[in-house]
Amino acid sequence: MRRPDPRQLARARELAELVILDATLQVLTDVLAYEHPCIDDLAPDDPPSVFAARRLDHAVRGLRAELRRYRASVLAHKDTSQTELPF
Repeated sequence: MRRPDPRQLARARELAELVILDATLQVLTDVLAYEHPCIDDLAPDDPPSVFAARRLDHAVRGLRAELRRYRASVLAHKDTSQTELPF
């Protein structure tokens, strides 16, 4: 997710938090892949931690997709009544 420019932040300050959250979730995905290199390979004898890592990874990917959809909807919304910085 790209960092919002000042005009975007003036229109929707929550975009800053979305970028931070998305970056944090990306780090979590990277750590899970590092800690569990077999996270994408299904095996019946995997330890419970691998199953839990898969569930968490799936949830994180879904949340990141929702964040991108939310960001797109915020940016698509044109609020013409707000012409000045809100702070």
